[in-house]
Amino acid sequence: MLKLILYLSFSGTTIITTTPNGSFDYLEYDNYAHVVEGEFITESADSVYLRVTEVWTGSSETGDELTLFIWSSTFLEQGEKALFIADSTGILQCLGHAREGFYILIGNTSPNILTVDDLELLSRGDEPEFNKHESQITVRFPLSSEVIDITVAPTENGRRTISNYLPWNDLDPFGNICSGYTNMTEFGMIPSEDDLYQGVQLGIFAGDVRKYSGGTYFIDLWPKYPCFASIQNMDDFHEYGSIPVYMFRIEMENEDYWSIGLPDEAIMVSAGRDFYLRGRQRWASEDTRRYLENFDLFFRTFASGGSGYSSRGTILRIDDMDRELNRPLLATMLKVLKDRPISGTLYFVESDDSEPELYSDCTISLYTPTFEIAATCDTTTMDALINDVTLSFNDTGSAILEYDGRTFPQIHMNLGFPWSGVHPPIRQYTYAVFDYPGDGDYYLLLHFSSVRQSTYIDGADDMLISALIHYWIKDGIIEGKIYKLDSTSFEIGHVGTFSMSKI
Repeated sequence: MLKLILYLSFSGTTIITTTPNGSFDYLEYDNYAHVVEGEFITESADSVYLRVTEVWTGSSETGDELTLFIWSSTFLEQGEKALFIADSTGILQCLGHAREGFYILIGNTSPNILTVDDLELLSRGDEPEFNKHESQITVRFPLSSEVIDITVAPTENGRRTISNYLPWNDLDPFGNICSGYTNMTEFGMIPSEDDLYQGVQLGIFAGDVRKYSGGTYFIDLWPKYPCFASIQNMDDFHEYGSIPVYMFRIEMENEDYWSIGLPDEAIMVSAGRDFYLRGRQRWASEDTRRYLENFDLFFRTFASGGSGYSSRGTILRIDDMDRELNRPLLATMLKVLKDRPISGTLYFVESDDSEPELYSDCTISLYTPTFEIAATCDTTTMDALINDVTLSFNDTGSAILEYDGRTFPQIHMNLGFPWSGVHPPIRQYTYAVFDYPGDGDYYLLLHFSSVRQSTYIDGADDMLISALIHYWIKDGIIEGKIYKLDSTSFEIGHVGTFSMSKI
């Protein structure tokens, strides 16, 4: 026999078939002998003992102590409150973690979340309208501490967003409430005129439901991917497609970086999907395995010659960071790093079968490198103009050009490269555009021509800063070409060449 399981979502109800296995089904609510909230006392091999704190249905009263039969451990802590659903034989059919105004159900359930309003209706013999609730969502930005409030509400055209931040008003929401192993809440929006693939690029946000009250879920979310540091950062992404990239400097107390496969400056990069650590030859992405804690980052060490990965690994453990379970790790790190560095510990793993060995304590901080540019131009006028030039980066990976006593932030634009006739090709991750000195009809384009490929970070072709870090560590110097770009026609003209080294 197949059973229909309904998962509560922002956009509607998702129906999945599964086989029954000690599960809860709201259509069978009248057949349950006990639906109570209880305070966990203890459990034995086959029973759980609880003190009833609220009765939804059944013959128990508040204060009663119940014994229910279980098939496996409840994993509850003493004094923890939960929803207990049992049949007439006293067998526990379903367990729900108690939250403020709602319960998150465990196992095969229909639905996976029950509010106090749902339980009151079911106990009266009425059927709840599960997707008629509202969601009041607060999106928080980790570096600026800004917030955007969104309401997701049912309308005649399905669920829609309401927000005073106009780009997020009147959109189709998608995502799920309290789903997966950690009961994570994820949320995104689809512009009405775009398809799903395009809409996903508005960003994914993740976090937790804080409470349910008066027909409304109250939810805190943080940017997951891209991990926007601020509203302006997000506006730039929406307008230009520029993904914020964050660099972290890892300083170890043990100065022997080389023995665990790291260069003299250990640098980690992330845009929200994964973390990348630069080793002897190239970047290594975060492995899905966990060794010491749930949020340790494991990186494969690099085989000599860059031909592949060895069986060795490096574990970065973040020690002193208070992280809410479902708040994205990168957003949590940024929230802390805006005020102080983060302490961590590095471990070394010799092989897949060996235990991690303590290697060194370390300090993690945001990293904003600065490079010195030496330019040789086609005309003496340009030689005089581009003098004592430095290229630096802000906290989100955007370039800043400084010369002639002035500062020029990177202008984010997608120019549709590569151009024919330019060698090597000018690709998205190999150039930066700035205002042209003294002439508003042109842009100044720096093409980092010695940056040839982006295979060191899979799927991150627009990460200019990670490309520069890679080639700086690899070669010690980066070479490039200077172009003058017409702001109207985007015709390109060669101005000169440059070499760049880190200060």
